[in-house]
Amino acid sequence: MIYVTHDQVEAMTLGWRIVVMDEGVIQQAAGPLEVYDRPSNRFVAGFIGTPPMNFIEGDIVAQNGSISFDTGSTMLRLPGWMKRSARDYVSRKVCFGIRPEDVTSPEPGENAPAGSTIPAKINVVELLGDESIVYFSIGSQELVAKILSHHRLHVNDELDMRLDMDKAHIFDADTGENVTLRDRPEVQ
Repeated sequence: MIYVTHDQVEAMTLGWRIVVMDEGVIQQAAGPLEVYDRPSNRFVAGFIGTPPMNFIEGDIVAQNGSISFDTGSTMLRLPGWMKRSARDYVSRKVCFGIRPEDVTSPEPGENAPAGSTIPAKINVVELLGDESIVYFSIGSQELVAKILSHHRLHVNDELDMRLDMDKAHIFDADTGENVTLRDRPEVQ
């Protein structure tokens, strides 16, 4: 078993099971992919991964039979499996989390599913060969995407970035608990 602290993230590649601690308190103990795909709380979600998970503060809203996350400027429709978990948080502050590789720029002519895009302004594009790290703004908040480099994006481009909503997480704003874990499908 490997214990991971802030300055030892590289050790995760060596372990079959890791323990993530915050100030001496165990936050999660599991295999590396489970910690990555199913973080127990916001601390673990932001600690594991490079670049780290994106977080957006907002509210859960119920309307017209669907459950959505309100960013303040955009409504993101939550997938069906997430509705039961999110229903307990309607009209409450939460934190929406999504990993950079689960944010993409749409292909030309592609129609993204309704409620799965956010309007973005591109701030920085770091070309890394086969992929690019893209920093973009939604309102006053900066987020990060890790996309294939053939998606030619440029600074100051404005477009809708697509989110893979099946890979999103909802965290309790007060406790940081990942409230979507109980209903999240197992990753294959």
